[in-house]
Amino acid sequence: MENYTEEQIAEQTTALITYDVQAVVIEALRNKAHDIKLNSWQDEENYKLAKSTRSEINNLFKKLDRRRIDIKKAIEDSAQSVLSQIKQPIDYLDKQISIRDLELKRQKEEAELAIQKVISERSQALQSQGVDASLWLLHPDGCSEEKYQGLLAKAIEDKKRADLEKIEQEKERARLEAEQKARDLELEKLRAENEKLKASHADKFPLERIAVGAEAINTLPLTREEKTRHNYPSDSDKVRRIIELEDYILELELTSSSIVSGDLF
Repeated sequence: MENYTEEQIAEQTTALITYDVQAVVIEALRNKAHDIKLNSWQDEENYKLAKSTRSEINNLFKKLDRRRIDIKKAIEDSAQSVLSQIKQPIDYLDKQISIRDLELKRQKEEAELAIQKVISERSQALQSQGVDASLWLLHPDGCSEEKYQGLLAKAIEDKKRADLEKIEQEKERARLEAEQKARDLELEKLRAENEKLKASHADKFPLERIAVGAEAINTLPLTREEKTRHNYPSDSDKVRRIIELEDYILELELTSSSIVSGDLF
């Protein structure tokens, strides 16, 4: 393909865009048209002259317009041909450039995937030790492998210590539950003994035989249950709760060796 200078291209374009009429001719026709003026609607001579002059100028206009169309088509065809020829080396160079660009893009994406893999593995390892990985910068650029290994070792040690503390807490909880269960069994045993004693005293001092009155109640050897029933004759549930509360208080003060005797009443 020949190499054209800007001047040569301009000359070829100018030669292509030419019209078969000179400016002086156009100016003469303009003056001829403006010299025609009808004096009235009855001025037939100037009317005919105006029509013939218009026809003459219109024929020239149509000729020039056809030339414009021909020039436009010629320019378009020529431009398409030239542009197609110019586009071919551009496409070729794009392919050459893409060889490096695509490889660099592939390497960049591969490196980013490798970094994301490192971050994901580090995050999972820390989370398995109970560490909130979102609080730490795990990107290799901000956290070297040495720094990460130190962080992981500390997390492992902290988790071991926490697990041991949890085991000790579970043991202590189990011990306290066992002690509480033993105390509950002992209290239940004491409560059963109390019920037996209450039953034996009730046979000796039936409530129906006790005289009504505060002084009589205080002087008679009544059981606590009999006294409580006397104070709350219409509320058996309240009597039961009071008796159980008093039993519980007494049982806390007793030891297994001093099982209830008649003194409790």
